[in-house]
Amino acid sequence: MKFYYKLFFLVGSWLLSLQLTAQTQPPQQVQSFTLDQSIEYAIAHNPNLKSANLGVNSADAKVRETLATGLPQIGATADLGNNFIIPTSFLPAQIIDPTAPPGSYVGVKFGTQYVGRASLNVDQMIFNGSYFVGLKASKTYTELSRKDVISSKTDLVVNIKKAYYSVLVSRERLALVEKNYQRLDSPLSKPRRCLIVALLKKLT
Repeated sequence: MKFYYKLFFLVGSWLLSLQLTAQTQPPQQVQSFTLDQSIEYAIAHNPNLKSANLGVNSADAKVRETLATGLPQIGATADLGNNFIIPTSFLPAQIIDPTAPPGSYVGVKFGTQYVGRASLNVDQMIFNGSYFVGLKASKTYTELSRKDVISSKTDLVVNIKKAYYSVLVSRERLALVEKNYQRLDSPLSKPRRCLIVALLKKLT
């Protein structure tokens, strides 16, 4: 018997704590949207529509990438070197000074301290069948991606309108039910009040 008392006490305490927790939580703010606002919010936050838009951007980038391969390709390179120590070569001194004694050598440095080089390359594709096929396929893929976005957006708007009007219809039905209930309740309440008054008169 004590076990049931303890169980009853524990369950009652738990239910009381849940009720207190629910009362302490602040009420959530309810936002109301018009039909146009609902459609704008859905278009801005729908993940499927966002994915479709990203697909269009990717297709546009692919078209530009394919188109760029047929444009002139320009490349440039430049090198600059610094010879900290210029190589020295030894030559017979008589080459420079005929009066120099035979067998003598003089050091001569050949070269410059800085060495630079620059080059420019220009390539242009004249004709390539696969380039035109790839460019056409890329444009077709872009058109399909844009049609997919339009289709997704249309389906989303249709679903939003259906849900919105369903809520409006349900609200009107609820209001109609409440009005019917009040009409049915009012004829019954008058005889009830008369009966109560009559009973009170008899008792007094």
